[in-house]
Amino acid sequence: MDPFTALSLAGNIVQFIEFGIKLTIKGSEIYSSVRGQTQADAVILQDTTRLLEFSERLDRPLSSNQSEAEAAVASIAAECAKQARELRRILYGLQGLTLAERVKVILDNPAYETDAAKLQAISYGIWNPNDAKQISDILDECHSASDEQKIKIIRIRLPLPTSRNKTASLVAALKSLWKQKEVEEIYNNLKEYRAQLTTSMVGVINDKNSSMTILLKSLVESNSLANEETSKRLNEINTTLAQVRALVEQASRPQPVGDIIGSSLPGQLKSLANAGNEAIRAVLGSLRFESMYAREANVSGSHSKTLKWLFNPESDFFQWLSTSSGSFWVSGKPGSGKSTLMKFVSRHAECQAALRTWAKDELLITASFYFWNSGTPMQKSLQGLLQTVLYQIMKACPMLIPNIAPDRWANALSKDVGAPWTWDEAIETLDRFIGQDNIKCSTCLFIDGLDEFDGDHSEMVRVFSKVSRTSNIKICLASRPYNVFVDAYGGVPDRMLRLQELTREDIRQYVYENFETHSSISRASIHDEQYSTLVEDIVDKADGVFLWVYLVVRSLKDGITNADTPSKLQKRLQELPSDLSGYFSHILNSVDKIYWEDTAKVFQMAVQAQHPLPPGVLSVLDEEDPDYCVTVNMKMISSQQYEENVRVIERRLNARCKGLLEIRETPESLWGGNSYHDRYLVDFLHRTVRDFLRNEDVLNLLRSRLSGSFNVDLTLCQGYLLHLKRFIIGDDPTVSRELSFTKTLEDLLYFAYRYEKILKDSPKAILDEALRAVSALKKVNPSITEIMFYITVVRQGLPHYLEYRLEKDPDVLGRSNKNLLLRGALTSASAQIRGRRYDCIIQPSVIQILLKYGAKQETAWQTFIGYIRSSGRVYVQDNPDEYYETSVLLLNAGAKRSRQAKDVLTGGLFSVTQTRHLEQLFTEADEKNRPTVTRNMQDEESSVAEGLDHEPSNSSDRKEHLRDSHPSKAKSQPATSNHDSTGKPSPGHRRFRAQIRSKLRGFLKS
Repeated sequence: MDPFTALSLAGNIVQFIEFGIKLTIKGSEIYSSVRGQTQADAVILQDTTRLLEFSERLDRPLSSNQSEAEAAVASIAAECAKQARELRRILYGLQGLTLAERVKVILDNPAYETDAAKLQAISYGIWNPNDAKQISDILDECHSASDEQKIKIIRIRLPLPTSRNKTASLVAALKSLWKQKEVEEIYNNLKEYRAQLTTSMVGVINDKNSSMTILLKSLVESNSLANEETSKRLNEINTTLAQVRALVEQASRPQPVGDIIGSSLPGQLKSLANAGNEAIRAVLGSLRFESMYAREANVSGSHSKTLKWLFNPESDFFQWLSTSSGSFWVSGKPGSGKSTLMKFVSRHAECQAALRTWAKDELLITASFYFWNSGTPMQKSLQGLLQTVLYQIMKACPMLIPNIAPDRWANALSKDVGAPWTWDEAIETLDRFIGQDNIKCSTCLFIDGLDEFDGDHSEMVRVFSKVSRTSNIKICLASRPYNVFVDAYGGVPDRMLRLQELTREDIRQYVYENFETHSSISRASIHDEQYSTLVEDIVDKADGVFLWVYLVVRSLKDGITNADTPSKLQKRLQELPSDLSGYFSHILNSVDKIYWEDTAKVFQMAVQAQHPLPPGVLSVLDEEDPDYCVTVNMKMISSQQYEENVRVIERRLNARCKGLLEIRETPESLWGGNSYHDRYLVDFLHRTVRDFLRNEDVLNLLRSRLSGSFNVDLTLCQGYLLHLKRFIIGDDPTVSRELSFTKTLEDLLYFAYRYEKILKDSPKAILDEALRAVSALKKVNPSITEIMFYITVVRQGLPHYLEYRLEKDPDVLGRSNKNLLLRGALTSASAQIRGRRYDCIIQPSVIQILLKYGAKQETAWQTFIGYIRSSGRVYVQDNPDEYYETSVLLLNAGAKRSRQAKDVLTGGLFSVTQTRHLEQLFTEADEKNRPTVTRNMQDEESSVAEGLDHEPSNSSDRKEHLRDSHPSKAKSQPATSNHDSTGKPSPGHRRFRAQIRSKLRGFLKS
């Protein structure tokens, strides 16, 4: 039970008791006052439905993390749920209608406005077992029909008789039945529960140790840190809490029969519960990012009957789960099924039971994270790991929030709570969680794919080492056997397993079941000696690599379909390579020669893409005219057309890629998310396929199969434009056209950025057509606008295209929109912390163009300084040169040289020489008209600060692009680098890395 469930539960109890007492006292009068049995049944049906709602709302699961008073409230709720079910049983006995007549009551009820609502009411109606089965059978038979068709089928299958009138007999029955002892007993029970609830609520409200009291008290006490708007909200909570205390105290006095607890109490209780839950949701929401569970959702589930050996009570793993702390390492070859194992274990009931044995009486918390090198920045970083784990920990036990994230809790009801989490804040929060002892809890973390972490593996190992040193936290880790992990975790044999050495029986079971279920082979013959030998040979050659087994079985099943004999199948097996890379090469060479060029293009596009491709992108390869994506008319399609188009693309993809790339349906839980905005997506069979295709020899082979030049970034731009214009679903209300459109546009502009980076020009025709598509779609969806397009251009960093548009028409945006774009450009990096699909950094060249064409820096400057103060310092640390250059640009454009701005920019963010230069700019107010300074204008800088140099930080490809493409850069000047002429890191780069290491060491030593 979460901390505020007791409050909302108490409100539900009060409402039910009021309803139940009224029903038991006046029920017979209410039902006998209506005219006709149909009307009476309608009223009874309405009350039984209400009781069903009560029983569902009252029947809440208990948890171990609650006070005695909160447990009493939960116990009363459970008893009230029983009384609600008993009242439903009695009322059901009063109903005189047939099933068909009761269904007619629902269908004719104007409260159910849609067919879907009527069907839901029918499904949840109060039926006896026979009626329930009849309804279920009808709905199962027509499950694929539309709601309207289902209603018609129900009317046909349940013909409605003519109306009858049995009012007299009904009234007699009501008066007779309603005097039963059962009703009187329920009435007495409800009065008793009311008294118990009052006592319990006094305890909950006044118990200083209850989770609700602690959280609300800490929330209200944060009033001193709140702004005016938040302060008002907190005062309202305090007032409501006082009113609830008064109402509960009033209710504790003797009440006349039938007099109910104050009618305002349920609303007040729910108001408090809503306020508390709102604060919890706000803190949790600040941690969450859209791709948080994407990798886990896409990990294949385990085959039935496999991996059960993990829970053998004698196994090292089970012993660790149930008795030990520290870490346990699952080592495995590529393709051996590590991620599948981690998903299987972390969700399995036997795992939870074993962990509860370890946790004893303490609250058990489990959390998991799956690194994914092909995913978003957050999916392959320690920042993403920390936010995911902290999110799951706080969600499991919100009581921890004030202790481990006090600043977030203090701002839980203000806008500041949504600010991005910095690395410092996340690591400090984890440190507090490790050190806290106010709430007794035992925590087990499941971390998969350590080898997919995009950073220093040794630093990550040190973080895990610190976390697992405490007795109440342990970590299960999975990775390939890299040396750094072998050194860290491979020294204790009973704290690790080598997956490929333990799955022989699982592989054998998998092969047998696949052969047995094939229609062309009998279950009896599969256990013949020849087939048994074939299976054993597969197990031996697999060497524990499940992915290889999957591919081999797929090939052998093709042979079985062709009626191959066991000896033929054995020969087929012997011809297949015994390692994954060899097998992938074998598949590549098996593609029909006529498809070689298409195969080469598809694989290069998939490797270049940062995320799984929407199927429509690949349709560009079917068009011979390279300008087709520009000239074709924009057309939304129906869901049926979309499905048909995807099936065609899937068949072509299978012929060209032989299963190494496949079209997958997006998991329902991810549909509409940041990374999964399309119903189907093209992805690699496994990460090992991507690794294989990135090999230089394989890339050279693919390039050799091209008949001419092939620019993969340009082709992806063309493909995304074609997808944008021809693959947007227009008739399905469950599909967010805005989301599909905007995310496709973001992808298109990312590859346009890459094209600009290499060729120092932009694919103007494609981007102009994308802009026209935005204008066209705006007529259908007003939320999609041209300014949205330009904001994406600015954030993705396309200075060439932006200048081209502004040169063509300087007034195309208008001053207010230019100012908006400037503010967006200055804070573009903040988007990535929220799970943005692509890394974004601040782009001085874009800012310079906006200033050149009339953007005003006044408001933007304030935004820039405020942004750095609040959450942008982490981005400055990552990209100090870009922020320094941007600061100089804005100051020379007339930015206000305030004391606050000076303190922020000269407070240790930049190198000594950069800081000295900024200090001089702030003090030399008479230099407002000084020419714009860029990092390459070394002569001008030297006149201001002797020996001024620029010490670049750990720059990304985008930084190199900025140096190469900056409008004022002289071509003869070499690009700055993170390394000196000897190849060693430059002094500035070394200082930057030292700062990060220092912070991490502080965490590790604490």
